[in-house]
Amino acid sequence: RQWARSDVETSEGGGSVSDCHLPEAARLAIERLANVTGRNGGDDVGRCFVTCAVRMSPEKAPHNFVRLLRSLGGADFLRRNGLIPVLCGARSVEDCAGGVVRELESLLAGDPDWPRVVMTDRRLGPDELAAVFSRSVLNVHPCPYDAYGMTAVESAAFGCPTVVDGGRGVGALALLGRGGCVEVDLEG
Repeated sequence: RQWARSDVETSEGGGSVSDCHLPEAARLAIERLANVTGRNGGDDVGRCFVTCAVRMSPEKAPHNFVRLLRSLGGADFLRRNGLIPVLCGARSVEDCAGGVVRELESLLAGDPDWPRVVMTDRRLGPDELAAVFSRSVLNVHPCPYDAYGMTAVESAAFGCPTVVDGGRGVGALALLGRGGCVEVDLEG
């Protein structure tokens, strides 16, 4: 299967082909970002997502995504850089998912108009995930240990590097090396 390059091919409506596969929440967030920043619409926005695509369960540590955003400067960092946080993944443990969503909303509470995308009701399909990663400037793989870390490889396929926890290791780091992954202490 060939994936459309969002920077080259366009659909009949003028948007990128991969954008037609973006979940509605992501498309609306891009439109909102364009409005807030005075750009000419979604096609003028480019890569604008900081993404965390992981199952919402304690062992996957999705709260480390919010912790990283907070350490970078929270809502001010996102606004200065024109970035939209995207949290997506199926709710495996309801308390964990609800807690992470509340943490993200708390982080952005000082800027309620800033766009954000939270899709924790299901897993994204291949076309949707491809569209999200093609719009992502950074993927965050938050768990301190993962035998492989598939989202790091998936995001790399779309030119998006991944931040991984420098703790006990993520297997994909061996494949991607330092060019595709950046190790950061997400736990501390």
